[in-house]
Amino acid sequence: MKIQFIFLILLFYSLNVHAEVIASGNDCGENCSWSITDEGVLNVTGTGKIKDFPADGNGKAPWQEYKNMVTTINVGKGITFVGHYGFVYMREATSVSLPEGLVYIGIGAFEQMSKLQEINIPDSVGTIESFAFSRSSANMNSLIIPDSVTSLSNQAFINMSSKTEIYCSVSKKSLCEKALKNVGKDPSLLKTYEKTGGQYLYNNKFYSSLSDIGNGNYSKKRIYTIEEASRLSRSSGNTIKIKYK
Repeated sequence: MKIQFIFLILLFYSLNVHAEVIASGNDCGENCSWSITDEGVLNVTGTGKIKDFPADGNGKAPWQEYKNMVTTINVGKGITFVGHYGFVYMREATSVSLPEGLVYIGIGAFEQMSKLQEINIPDSVGTIESFAFSRSSANMNSLIIPDSVTSLSNQAFINMSSKTEIYCSVSKKSLCEKALKNVGKDPSLLKTYEKTGGQYLYNNKFYSSLSDIGNGNYSKKRIYTIEEASRLSRSSGNTIKIKYK
């Protein structure tokens, strides 16, 4: 009975333990709010645009005051623009999560984030401006540019690590090649994938999302179309059993 009582106390405690919000505000855009927890998580929510901030630090983003404690940045669904220099100098942050529906990444939006390891760019972003990831890729193995991108600044990859691989869709390969060449990066850093049938084909493996390519989490099962099976068979030399969709 005593053991059961202790278990119930521990269960109650675990269900009621949650991160405490230590700072918050609604001054990051017309319909934008933010909060920071004591676990170092910055959450930005709302609709529309995270407004532009100057690069010189005057009128800086409201979360800049907590840049030495924020380790994770989550931008919520409904935010469509990350304005200029939105998260510049957030040097302790190791991961950034961006929502589906985001269409724009501004100048220097993720600049000078020296500990950044992972950022997912959703397959809805159409524009990536200059200096977007400048001096932020020393710990990033890869950066995946979605097929949705139609405007990629020639300075988008400036000051990025010479070891960070850039993944770009076959249809947008020329955009990435031009941007890499413009900043003097080794063209071998560019890897290409193909968006097909709602999935992403890279190195003869299918992935459910762009982030899965970077993580190596390919789909174990796949129903192939005749065209896909034919292409894979030619490239690998293997015989593939197919099921008709």
